Amino acid sequence: MNSERTGGAFLLQEQEPKRLVGIFVSTTTDQFPGWIWGAFGDQDPRCKHGPVTEIAVSRDVALHLAGLLQVLVAQNMWLRGESNGWEFVGGTPVTFSVRIENGTKGMVLLSWETGGDGIAWNEKEGEVEWGLREDRALGLSHALIFALARTAAGIGVPSIESSSAFSSA
Repeated sequence: MNSERTGGAFLLQEQEPKRLVGIFVSTTTDQFPGWIWGAFGDQDPRCKHGPVTEIAVSRDVALHLAGLLQVLVAQNMWLRGESNGWEFVGGTPVTFSVRIENGTKGMVLLSWETGGDGIAWNEKEGEVEWGLREDRALGLSHALIFALARTAAGIGVPSIESSSAFSSA
């Protein structure tokens, strides 16, 4: 039997001013890597969807999102009964680009080519819903972590790219 399981919901919030930015959940089956699903309201972050999808969030939200994506992937692994770590896998990578506007105080711009395998996007009724397969979620998380670490260390980040090359296999 290959039943779908859903983990708990997590809220992504901006700290100052305190407001809800998005809601994220994880889903998986017994046999296959799962997905991370997120929904953003119609206010922020800025979202553009065309040949390239772009999401702009504050530095604070980017830091929370990077950690939250890893928690949700780990939750999927736990729901499947897996206890091993992530490992490198082959396949067609999706490249996530991260740019930080105006140095360490600016908005964080996340972007990727639209329509890639393991990525879903839907706009409806003033809300943006998107999904990332587990390996794609880890690729985005790692791109965010590297960009934030470089700016915190004073190393400029005109653009950081990370291919999603991880799996919970």
